[in-house]
Amino acid sequence: MKKLFLCHYSGDIEEIRLLAKELMLRGIVPWVDKNGGYFIGDSSPEVARLAIREECFGLLFYATPKAFDRPFITQVELPEAIHMREKSPEFILVAVPRGMDFSELSAKSVKTLGIDLEHTTHNKSNL
Repeated sequence: MKKLFLCHYSGDIEEIRLLAKELMLRGIVPWVDKNGGYFIGDSSPEVARLAIREECFGLLFYATPKAFDRPFITQVELPEAIHMREKSPEFILVAVPRGMDFSELSAKSVKTLGIDLEHTTHNKSNL
């Protein structure tokens, strides 16, 4: 069964655990790094890319200001999800802003990634 990759800053893990529980109640299996995702020693970029590419049907980015400061998120996880979304319109890529509004999400994602994550689920041409 394919999973939904939950991309997040590790300091938000308590909120992510709650989100994962809610998703499971709705029949969505979450892929969370320390909870059924990465194993000890598995924080390598290739493991993350493989999980996003082969184990997951999409990626939900829990977009906080600190998440945008994490190179592993901005240089590994999000670029792989963007690549998968470009390759397959069925791949889900959604960013949920927390601690910022949608305009900040837009500005940070354009500056950091070169694309506007505010519109990834609305218009594939923005990718």
